[in-house]
Amino acid sequence: IPPSEPLQCPATLRFERWPRRSRLPRRVGSRMRGKIFSRDEANRMIPLVRRIVLNIRARHRLLAKKQEQVMLLGIRPDGETEAAAAARDGARERTLRANRRLRDEIKTFSAELESLGCFLRDADGGVVECYGELRGDIVYFTWQPGSKVFQAWHPLDQSFVNRQPMPGIESKAAL
Repeated sequence: IPPSEPLQCPATLRFERWPRRSRLPRRVGSRMRGKIFSRDEANRMIPLVRRIVLNIRARHRLLAKKQEQVMLLGIRPDGETEAAAAARDGARERTLRANRRLRDEIKTFSAELESLGCFLRDADGGVVECYGELRGDIVYFTWQPGSKVFQAWHPLDQSFVNRQPMPGIESKAAL
């Protein structure tokens, strides 16, 4: 849409409201978007999920370092010459471009996770969730780097903090 034209919202467009703090899945009609996995199906994805999450975490750490560099490059020391200021500004612009590239790469990897039916909940910690069925209920299965299986779960209307170990998993290892 060209910027000169105002955005039009069709009158038939309906939005469903969910409680803000809730992590309920989005619905289309009466169906959730996303696959609902069994424990076995979710666990079979872990080798691919692990590789994607390792890439995300590496880029996330690098992005944090580069953001710190941008802040430092934005500070002009007293008595700085024009040539030094131009060099510093050039370095800052290059770092900003690298940051944009890293953000785009993180978004691409996150989209890859979503195409599998998973959701990245914490880029720093590498926490991944997917919809799962447990004892006839739809819940979030939770995986963290270092785990060989989805070790925890929590109800859709609660956060990761309220996770519980999967049946048959020792509680300390899952949490």
